Amino acid sequence: MGSTTRAPRSPPPQPCATGDGCRLFEITLAIAADDLLPRLAWNAEGPAAAGVVWWRLPAGAEGVVDELSPLESAEALARAHIDPAKWSTDFTRWSADPAEVLDTGTGRDLIAAIREPRYETVAEAKSWLSETESVQVVVVGDEARAYPLRVTIWHEIVNDVLGGEPVLVTYCPLCNTGLAFERRVGVWVPEFLTTGTLRFSNLIMYDDRTKSWWQQSDGAAIAGEIAGLGLRPIPSRLTSWAEFKNAHPAGTVLSRFSGFDRDYGFNPYLGYDAAGGEPDFYLGSYDDRRVPLSRVLGVRIGAEAVAFPFATLEFERVVETEIGGLPIVVFHRRGTSSALDSFQVSAGRDVGSAAAYDAAVDGQLLTFRHEGGRFYDNETGTEWSLLGLGIAGPLAGERLRPLTQDNGFWFAWAAFNPDTTLYKSDITVERPAG
Repeated sequence: MGSTTRAPRSPPPQPCATGDGCRLFEITLAIAADDLLPRLAWNAEGPAAAGVVWWRLPAGAEGVVDELSPLESAEALARAHIDPAKWSTDFTRWSADPAEVLDTGTGRDLIAAIREPRYETVAEAKSWLSETESVQVVVVGDEARAYPLRVTIWHEIVNDVLGGEPVLVTYCPLCNTGLAFERRVGVWVPEFLTTGTLRFSNLIMYDDRTKSWWQQSDGAAIAGEIAGLGLRPIPSRLTSWAEFKNAHPAGTVLSRFSGFDRDYGFNPYLGYDAAGGEPDFYLGSYDDRRVPLSRVLGVRIGAEAVAFPFATLEFERVVETEIGGLPIVVFHRRGTSSALDSFQVSAGRDVGSAAAYDAAVDGQLLTFRHEGGRFYDNETGTEWSLLGLGIAGPLAGERLRPLTQDNGFWFAWAAFNPDTTLYKSDITVERPAG
């Protein structure tokens, strides 16, 4: 192992060992010569050589980071009601407009992230989870885990390890977005916590290494020393406890015995997603193609983004289309309760759940239908679960590849994906003006 040399911060992107644009940051890290992370390269040789770390930037990120003067930074923070004295973050670097950030007044870490998660078996969790209540499902390798929203609604961030890999599992109640990411930043495995600030009503996190700020909606670092970097997403789905335990009987469940004194099961956002409502702490205008708090399933593949309204999915049940040239299928099924409706998370109204998948299995393109409350492919007659598991038929035991997807409110998806297409049930689409 060896420490990197220090170098001037943020020169122009240059070619690196991966062939992608990279940027040099003024940081010191320990690296191993056999580290094969594709986001990392160094300019030294040897079994344990010291080198200069080059960070791969997300596609299109070159040039998006604004370098503010100390005065400009102080003025931007003052407008956002953020006290820089409480942070060691480098607020001279932003990849987002600081004017879009809003301090909620809750304070840093008041919403306590889970840093030492505990787990239960499916059999143990049956005693306190109801069939229809919402859970967030994350699968890494052969390991599947359910994160009950009755727990994550109080913590918003879970720093976890799944399938042997460090993962970041997040839930933003104000956007109803349950998203997961690889919890690696180059050779670091930081822990993430809550800033107490929001952007377009969406959770802003910070890492415990550089104190840089990260947007939950897309995993992008928006302020700080490593602004412009992005976390790699992991497909995550919001669905019912019944769907999870049926698809993953050997899976594990985030325990309610978290080490915190919280009234798990009580909804602190009573009636938040009521019809006609608007999000809290939102700065900016809305995309008026949908009601702000209506649910959509958002999918982005490459440069193309599509939002599938739940109202449409409830009617069609199965939608087949292409995004970014990839044939995909979207399933919808009723039987999942809103976590943001009733006093008790488990008693919320039925809003259903949806999930999107690659429509091919082992190179065979499948087409699908909904029949008698079940999903089948037309080519083999295999029955599939909402979570993409082959239940019965020739492909029983196979799994559809889940896509990175956002099962949340329309206002949030549209705010962070203003170029999104809106899917319509007559197989036409509405596109943003201009």
